[in-house]
Amino acid sequence: ACVVWTSLIFGPALWMAGGLAMVVAGVVGFGVLFFIIGAMQLCCVFACFRTFIPFMIKVVEAVSSVLRENPMMIVVSALGSVVAIAWALVCGLAIVGTSLAYRNEASEHEAYAFFVVSILITLWGLQVFYNVCHVTYCGVFGRWYFGVERGVALRKSFWAAATTSFGSICFGSFLVAAIRTIEAVVRNARANAAQDGNMAFCVIFFVVGCIVSC
Repeated sequence: ACVVWTSLIFGPALWMAGGLAMVVAGVVGFGVLFFIIGAMQLCCVFACFRTFIPFMIKVVEAVSSVLRENPMMIVVSALGSVVAIAWALVCGLAIVGTSLAYRNEASEHEAYAFFVVSILITLWGLQVFYNVCHVTYCGVFGRWYFGVERGVALRKSFWAAATTSFGSICFGSFLVAAIRTIEAVVRNARANAAQDGNMAFCVIFFVVGCIVSC
């Protein structure tokens, strides 16, 4: 209960404290604005979210119970983060190295295709690592909920994510990475259109971006 209430009240309280600090420092306008925003957030917590707080407390208690039974889940998260960072660094170095090696030989279309493929590969790898961790957590929580294999829940869940479910994880991650890549291409095209002053293409790419984001 303490964690839930602290997380709900800390943000608005910080806004209000910042507003008061600004007023004391002489920045009255922004200080009052910050204080009002914090007060509105605090009112929203008690007026809109109050009925959901008991449910949030139960969810936090359940999550805490699972973490106490499987503390190595934190290690899985840390390893996933380390591997994802390493993948991003490797992809970044490969992209920079390839760009420097072929910057005078590649045409504009080839360079753009390389840009798109680089984004796709980088995002694909990051999504795979994220989803392996996610599927592992889902397996642990599922075994906890149904009360089966609770003593080896983490090992079983990670093994399933890394073997029998790995193909599905890769395919799903590819779909997500492809959509994110299309979003990046559309944003880049819209920025280029705006830079060239082509309002028609700006509107078209904005609509396409909204459709892809949905």
